[in-house]
Amino acid sequence: WMCSASGSEAAWSGVEPETLRFALEVVYKETLMENCEVKIDFREPTFICADCKREFTAENRLDPCPHCGSYAGEMTAGDEMEISTLEGE
Repeated sequence: WMCSASGSEAAWSGVEPETLRFALEVVYKETLMENCEVKIDFREPTFICADCKREFTAENRLDPCPHCGSYAGEMTAGDEMEISTLEGE
């Protein structure tokens, strides 16, 4: 039995990749998925500036827009986590 699980995690999802990997190992233990390969893609948070309407990335929610200096950025991605595929044969 071979399987793989893949998904993506954003920087501010609140889940550490190694913690998720460990949790899946515990859940899969002594099941058909015990040796399942887990792949996690890491995504940076992105924002849209409310003033200049340009997209940007930031390390902190309070960082200003690098294009115009506005602090009116709205997060469009970066706080989500999803498991997108689970395959087995």
